[in-house]
Amino acid sequence: MRQAIEEGFILDVLANYTTYQTFFQLSKKIEEDPNVNKKKAARAIARFLTLHPYNLAQKTEVIIEHFRQVTMKKIGGKAKAMVVTASREHVVRYKHEFDRYLKEKNYKDIKALVAFSGMVLLDGIPPEYTEAGMNGFGEKELPEKFATSEYQILLVAEKYQTGYDEPLLHTMYVDKRLDGVKAVQTLSRLNRTCPGKEDTFILDFVNKREDILEAFQPYYEQTELSDVTDPNKLYNLKNKLDSFKVIYPADIDAFCAVFFKKTELLTKREHAQLNSIVDVAVERFKLIEQEEHRDDFANTLGVFVRLYAFLAQIMPFSDVELEKFYTFSRLLLKKLPGPDRSERYHLGDEVALEYYRLQKMAEGKIQLQKDSGAAIQPISEAGTRKDKEEYARLSEIIKLLNDRFGTDFTEADKLFFDQIEEEMVMDEKLCVQAKTNTIDNFRYGFEDVFISKLVDRMDQNQDIFNKIMDDKIFAAVVKDYLLKKVYERLSKKTGEEETLFFKDVVPDDEVNDRRKYVDFLPVYDLQAVATSFRQQTKPTVIGWKPINERKLSKEMFITQVVGKSMEPTIRDGSWCLFRFERGGSRNGLVVLVESRLVNDPETQQSFTIKRYKSEKEQLPGDQWRHKRIILSPDNKSFKDIDLKNVLGDDFRVVAEFVEVLF
Repeated sequence: MRQAIEEGFILDVLANYTTYQTFFQLSKKIEEDPNVNKKKAARAIARFLTLHPYNLAQKTEVIIEHFRQVTMKKIGGKAKAMVVTASREHVVRYKHEFDRYLKEKNYKDIKALVAFSGMVLLDGIPPEYTEAGMNGFGEKELPEKFATSEYQILLVAEKYQTGYDEPLLHTMYVDKRLDGVKAVQTLSRLNRTCPGKEDTFILDFVNKREDILEAFQPYYEQTELSDVTDPNKLYNLKNKLDSFKVIYPADIDAFCAVFFKKTELLTKREHAQLNSIVDVAVERFKLIEQEEHRDDFANTLGVFVRLYAFLAQIMPFSDVELEKFYTFSRLLLKKLPGPDRSERYHLGDEVALEYYRLQKMAEGKIQLQKDSGAAIQPISEAGTRKDKEEYARLSEIIKLLNDRFGTDFTEADKLFFDQIEEEMVMDEKLCVQAKTNTIDNFRYGFEDVFISKLVDRMDQNQDIFNKIMDDKIFAAVVKDYLLKKVYERLSKKTGEEETLFFKDVVPDDEVNDRRKYVDFLPVYDLQAVATSFRQQTKPTVIGWKPINERKLSKEMFITQVVGKSMEPTIRDGSWCLFRFERGGSRNGLVVLVESRLVNDPETQQSFTIKRYKSEKEQLPGDQWRHKRIILSPDNKSFKDIDLKNVLGDDFRVVAEFVEVLF
């Protein structure tokens, strides 16, 4: 089996094998990740977070929404799926649920067929169900009918689990215990190749990864199944690839301008243009002097392409620039010279190229330029209605909900809200966000955490949980209430300290210019300082704070440091004295740095405060680069940020930490 996969005769069906638990965890990570820009269309898939994987109605929703958002765009829109059920009765019940759900959603682009032997009575009560009766044609016609564009999903029980050969089968949803050779035979229904079919996908509601691995082991000596992946690794991999200076943004833009130019098939001339653009990057790759660095780039590119493709099958998400980078990279990967430095692939697979391109065009999400006006603008407090119950005691929320929505929640149910509120107040990310954001901006991070906490506790109060998930107005009232409670408590934690710090801070227009930087230092917002150089702006002065018993200079300023990574040196929330960077050696110093290569683990910003260490390397033409930069936290529960081969333009030390003032 391994040799057949490597030689391209069949596909590796375990490459994207996913249990329901893994599917849940990955999608939850994607939903919670502030760096991953999700596609709005993926919200329907994410609803499975609210589902118990017990009944057919809920599984039906997961299957159909995943099929519509992911599978049906594969193989040029021709991809099909199989649902493997535990019994003939399950097939009949699944078909009823499929028909009900498709009608309810008015989905006219999916039709399902059934495959089972004999006759079925549900609960021993007529009518009798047969395959021919439910499909509307004879059993022998099924393979030919399913191969047409009219039908997309096949619901089976035993029948067609072995021996069935349909190359367009791309995805399998497994709701049945599979063991030994039966598991291999069933899942291998997906391994047939056809033009444009580059991968497969399996979502297993029942079996464990270890059992499937054990079943396949005798047939494939290096069978592997990956653990749950962190979607943020995509950005880490991209940052590493950027450091090699092989892929240039201008090349990606030029490539995508041709690739996504139109919905019709590309001409030979346009294919030649794509080749020529990618060839430029290939030549840069060849210029990398050390073979180990070339191998490192090629391996990293391969990991990035595979990880992106895998995560996109779990739940589509879209960062426009990342999508464009992936589109360029997947084709570059095929053109890179192999270990013998001879080209291992020419972009001649025009069918696969076209299918992928048309799939992306159909999604309608690729834009050659970011829509600068697309961001949601936060609502100002002046534009929001303040509910009378804004500061109501928690017990009053029960009465409020019952009165407004006709529910019958009791005083005992308030414990559910109590627990959700307490868990959110204890959430470290929310603590940081509450300290550095208005309540309107805090709302965005709050909603992600709220859903996560709600799902974690859904078994404790199913009535409230179901009401929140099914009734948007009800959910809005609950979220708005808890938002204000949580924000009030978190921001109040530092309220007294803030008051003490600002008690002697003077507005800019009330400080004599001659006393500035002599008796007073400016107070800045940390983000404004960190990004001022890149944005070519001067940070706005919040105010001027008097400083005694220290010689001041115009390079000095005060800002607040939020986060625990530099404790005990800098306590979370401390107001600190910094000095704008003056050059010279910074090794061992605590510095504020800004770089697109950086992603602070606490704030998710492109700047961070860490202890600095670097190794420089001289390049031809009086140029140089940082061979390695290590940004270390003093709190060893956090990891180093390790950057390699960093050019000067990619990284900037903004300021040096001097001392904690307050």
